[in-house]
Amino acid sequence: MADLFRERTEELKKEMEIHADYARRFYSPECDWARWLVSVPGSEVERIVNMEHVDTGARVITRDFNNGMRLRYNLHRTGPSWLVGDVDSECPVCYQQGMSADCIWCGGTIWERKKG
Repeated sequence: MADLFRERTEELKKEMEIHADYARRFYSPECDWARWLVSVPGSEVERIVNMEHVDTGARVITRDFNNGMRLRYNLHRTGPSWLVGDVDSECPVCYQQGMSADCIWCGGTIWERKKG
C-alpha cells in the first residue's frame, strides 16, 4: 500500500504539471481549475487506519485522501503481491449525519451504494 500511495502521488504531480499548461491555455486566471483534479496533498496524507482479512483477500481502510472520509481498498492476492480489485468510498450521507440502517445512499453498509 505504501508503494501505491507513493507512486500515485508522483503520478498526480506529473498530471498537475501537464494539466497546468492546458489550463493556462483554456481557463481564465480567476478560474480554480485545480478543484476538479485529485489533490496531491490529499494523496500525500492518506494513511492506513485498519486492515482485515476476508475470504477474497484483504481490505485496507484509509483516511484523509478524500476530504477526511475513509476509503476501503479491496485487495486480492496475485502471486507474491496484492492487486486492488475495487475501492469503496465512505457514504457521504452517513459520514455527515451518522450511520443509518435506512440510508438512501448506502442502505446502512456505510461503504457501498444500495443496489437498485
